[in-house]
Amino acid sequence: MPTLLGANAATLIKLTVPFANVAKVAEPIIGIPTPDKEVIDEDIKLLETLRNVKRIILDRERTRLRLIATPDTASIQSMKGTHLLAQLYGITVDLAIVNKVMPDELTSSCPGIWSQEQESSLAEAEAAIRPVPLKTLKLVPPPISGVARLSAFGEALFGAEDPAGGLLNRGAGGCASD
Repeated sequence: MPTLLGANAATLIKLTVPFANVAKVAEPIIGIPTPDKEVIDEDIKLLETLRNVKRIILDRERTRLRLIATPDTASIQSMKGTHLLAQLYGITVDLAIVNKVMPDELTSSCPGIWSQEQESSLAEAEAAIRPVPLKTLKLVPPPISGVARLSAFGEALFGAEDPAGGLLNRGAGGCASD
C-alpha cells in the first residue's frame, strides 16, 4: 500500500482522521468498526519506518545484496528471479555465490548426468547475473560451524579480497523509481 500511494501515503492517512472521528459516531448505526486515532498514528509511524528502510536498502554506497544458491535447477532459478527483482527495484547486487559445488574429483566418478547438470546450472547462473561476479564453494561434509571453519570458508571464497568491500562498483542497472 505505501508504494501504491507513494510519498503522499502519510498525508493521505492523516486526512482520514476527521472522517474516522465522524465514522466513530456512526459506528453503532452502520455496524462497521473504524480505527482509533492511535491506530492511524501507528500506521503513519510504520510508513515512515518503511520509507527509512527503503532508503537504506537503495543506498548503493552502504547496502549490497549477495545472492547465494546451490548448483541445482530450482536454486538457480530462485537466484535468477531474485536478481531480476533486485534490478527492477534498483538494489545493488555485487556478488553471487554458488555453494556445495561438487569438486572435480567427485564429478569424474559420478554419473555423467550429475556433472553435466552442475556444469549447466553454473553456466546458466553466470549468464543470468552477468556482469555480477560469480564465486563457487566446494561441497564439504557438514556441519560448517565454529569460527575456524567459517574463517577457512571465507578464505576459500575471498582469498585476499575484503569481503565487506564492493566487488562490483556500479549500480544494479535497475529501473526503479520513487
